[in-house]
Amino acid sequence: MDETQHINAGREPLKREIEEMVKIYRVPGSPITPRKGVTIKKDGITGQFFGNGWITFISPPDEHYSASSEMDLSGVIGKLLRDGLVTFFKLSVDQDNDDPTLNRMSLGPGSVGLSAEVRADPVKILAYEQLIGEMFFILYATTDPVAGKDGTVPLVVPQVWKDVANNVVEFEKDFAKFAGFRPQMDAGLRSQMGKKLLPVDEISRRTPSLDWITILRSVYSNGPDAPKEMVVHDEEYLKKLDALLSKTDRLTIQLFLAWSIIRQYGRFLDKAHRRNIDDYKQKSDDDQDNRAEFCYKKTLKIVPDIIGHYFVETTLSKPARDKLEEIIITILESYSTSLQSQESHEWLETSARKGALKKIENLVQVIGYSYSEPDNRSPSSIDQFYSGLDLDGQDHFGNQVRASEFWAKVEFETLNKKFDRMHMKDIPTKNNAYNRRNINGVYFPAGVLQSPLFNVDFPEYLNYGGFGATTGGHEITHTLDNYGVTFDETGRSGSKVSADRD
Repeated sequence: MDETQHINAGREPLKREIEEMVKIYRVPGSPITPRKGVTIKKDGITGQFFGNGWITFISPPDEHYSASSEMDLSGVIGKLLRDGLVTFFKLSVDQDNDDPTLNRMSLGPGSVGLSAEVRADPVKILAYEQLIGEMFFILYATTDPVAGKDGTVPLVVPQVWKDVANNVVEFEKDFAKFAGFRPQMDAGLRSQMGKKLLPVDEISRRTPSLDWITILRSVYSNGPDAPKEMVVHDEEYLKKLDALLSKTDRLTIQLFLAWSIIRQYGRFLDKAHRRNIDDYKQKSDDDQDNRAEFCYKKTLKIVPDIIGHYFVETTLSKPARDKLEEIIITILESYSTSLQSQESHEWLETSARKGALKKIENLVQVIGYSYSEPDNRSPSSIDQFYSGLDLDGQDHFGNQVRASEFWAKVEFETLNKKFDRMHMKDIPTKNNAYNRRNINGVYFPAGVLQSPLFNVDFPEYLNYGGFGATTGGHEITHTLDNYGVTFDETGRSGSKVSADRD
């Protein structure tokens, strides 16, 4: 709620994030290289010593850069992934397709800001390019051009930043041809795009421009052992990206990485410094007239279990939860009784009927909130879970960045744990129940367990007609629908069509 500190921080927090990238991926003569250092040359090695802490850049002769580009680029990609940012790749930890009790690391395509809609319109491409030039100018002009301004005076962007923007856009045009989500593909086709489990050293061999052992060591630098193999979602993507990286100069890659950081972190700046982003998107991420609602949404995203704990305490009493559990059990018993009767299911093959019965008997039900990682009922469990997240009331931007790093770390560390079927992927306040076929589970967040669907003081016919039919019975039925039948009682599927469907 302290907007003054947010305004006073200005552009510096975002510049520091970019400088952290530049330390790893150095380019002589780059316009975003910090100029505050004192350069000292000794024994043919150049070092830069900075006043904002004891930071040293050791820069061998220029020919080193092409020779070390594989390791430097791999190191910086690993750092950005560890920070929760997406550039050339997206790493995620998902339930293993062959063994639903395990987690598996997945490697998917990266993303660009140059969407298909923008690429199809030359006017929109120019607007996107203008935004990039403006944001680099705002960050790197000697005198901050927007601090204390009302935004009504247009920016006069120097040619150097126009050239930077053009460089980034031309690269993104090539990258966007094969990167990111392709909406024209249906779920079944996307699931057959060459998904394959590969050893990490094999992935490195297929991408000579990168070293995946280095990337994953960076991602897991402060945690458990890195994975030895990963599920690659699209082998063709690896091939095309490697070809693009191998022909792209080092400066262009550095500028693209810087823009990726701006694109993902820029929305955390104060209103003056992100106004150009808001204008380009034609919306504001920060309604100054309703600051409390804005801050609530940010808090809900960063510490959902803390808010969820108090929401559950207020809205879902133990008698109410016990009643909900009773309704679910009654519905499941009705399913079981019906499926056990061969006479009432003559149209159904015996093997199918027994398989359906097994799924119903093994269906996981989570009512109200998660019981683990953390347990939303337990303040000590929540406190322990968030102990690695450092929040500072005087550092709004830093809170967003540290939260991104924290949640990336939480996800990556699940790799070395068994898959938790009792964990609810959505926050307790969510007003929607759902079925997860790849788990064989139904989940009912506390937010949906309210009037008019349910009230512990309602007569049974209202609770069964409301929650029982429209929520409980509906979600359980997904277990046996045309998608649900492709998963067994553990969530295993030979060819996944859909992992989640509301």
